[in-house]
Parts: sequence; C-alpha cells; structure tokens
Amino acid sequence: PPESLPSVSAVQWEAARNPLVWMIGLASACMYVARYALSNWGVLYLQVEHKYSLMEASSAISMIPIVGALGTLSSGPISDYIFRARRGPSSLFFGGLLVLAMCLLLLVRAPSPLLVRASLGVAGFAIGGQLLFLGGLSAAELCSRRAAGAALGIVGGVSYLGAAVQDYVSGWLLQAGGAVGEPLGF
Repeated sequence: PPESLPSVSAVQWEAARNPLVWMIGLASACMYVARYALSNWGVLYLQVEHKYSLMEASSAISMIPIVGALGTLSSGPISDYIFRARRGPSSLFFGGLLVLAMCLLLLVRAPSPLLVRASLGVAGFAIGGQLLFLGGLSAAELCSRRAAGAALGIVGGVSYLGAAVQDYVSGWLLQAGGAVGEPLGF
C-alpha cells in the first residue's frame, strides 16, 4: 500500500547519505574537467602549442563530439558483453582510455596532425562512454528506483561544479602563463 512507502524527502536523503553516489560524483567531476578543458580550451591549446590555424584547430576538436557519440553508443555493448554488465570495470576502462588520450595529446611535440586527431578521437570516445556510466547509469543503479533522480541530481551537480572550477582555474593559469590578453579583473 502507498502508506508504507517512504516520503520523497526520505528517499532523497537515502541518495544524499550514500557515499558511493558522492564518489561517482567526484569521478564524474574529474571527467567533466577533462571534457570541458578540451572543449573550451582545446582550440587555443592547438593554436599555441601546435601552431594550428583557427580552422585546423576547430576541425581537430570536432573529433571529440563526433567520436564521443560512438563511445556512448558502444558503451552499453562493451559493458554488457565484455565486462558482463559490471559498470565499475566498464567505467574504469573508459577512464583509462581518457587518461591515455590526454597524456598522448600533451606528450605529442612533433607536428603530427594524425596523432593529435587520434588522441582527440580516443578522448571523445572515452568521454562518451564515461557520460553514460558516470552521468547516469552508475548513480541510478546505486539507490532504490525512487532515489535514482536524487542520485543523478547529486552526480550532475558535482560534475558541473568540477567543470566550473576547471574553467576558472584554466583561465587563471592561461592568464598567468601569458597565453591570453589583458587580465579580466578577478
């Protein structure tokens, strides 16, 4: 009977008190740092470090969402068939790919458009997979069905907080390093 169901606020507190929800939120925040750093600053990075034109840099960065769609579409089958529906190892696989791609992108010093695009594509694929796991599926599976919305809200909020911190810190670092114009007055 409906009288025996816990209240909405009790269900939301169930999600808020679950440390695994917060751990997934933190992991998602880290992924959002990489995602928004590439999206917001990738063009500038390619122009400064690799001497790309604006068009070349924008074209290269477009690999992220294009291949990201493939990462999202393939993440379910990868999780279900390779990792036997275990979300943790699946997410770790995509996270490892993202770290590898970011390291490769930062370590490439010789002009190699193919290697830059490959690393951006792998990063996009990994981010696409991570979005499915960290941005939704893992948090929803940690709590009762009625608490899934609260868990997703917590993970989403922490994720965007990570993105906001990344934007501010990246802007500050770029300013301090002389990569951009006059200070903004912060």
